[in-house]
Amino acid sequence: MSTPAGTPSFKDLSRAFFSELGRRLVDPIVMSSLFAGLFVVMGFAAIALSWRGAAATLVVGIQMAYVTSGALAGLGLIAMGLGMLHIQGSRVLEARERAELDNFVKETRRLLATVHSLRSKGYDRRRITSLVRAKPKKLAPINNNNGKNQTAG
Repeated sequence: MSTPAGTPSFKDLSRAFFSELGRRLVDPIVMSSLFAGLFVVMGFAAIALSWRGAAATLVVGIQMAYVTSGALAGLGLIAMGLGMLHIQGSRVLEARERAELDNFVKETRRLLATVHSLRSKGYDRRRITSLVRAKPKKLAPINNNNGKNQTAG
């Protein structure tokens, strides 16, 4: 069966899908989150298996062995998986905050350099403040204290 012109084939779609999947799996945050999720799923599976084992017998001593060993191991796996997810989430948030702070510092340096440049050209504080607050794309010629027309920036 042929595909109409311009429509990608199944082979092209599957190649694109697996290429994108491989690209995303290379990200360490995605991989560690997948492993953390796997630990949580394994924890619930351990609890379910311990329940199944305990339900299969009427001997209370054997039931307690199943419940304590399976439930404690399951809870441990769940706690470890959720802890890993929490740590990864906080690392992602810290990285975003750091990027925002770096951007803020960069913009502040740019603004200070602009203010310093305007001060060195003889603009007074009031005029610099109005120029910085207005944030024009191109500053129009303005009149400074000397009466000369100059272009800021």
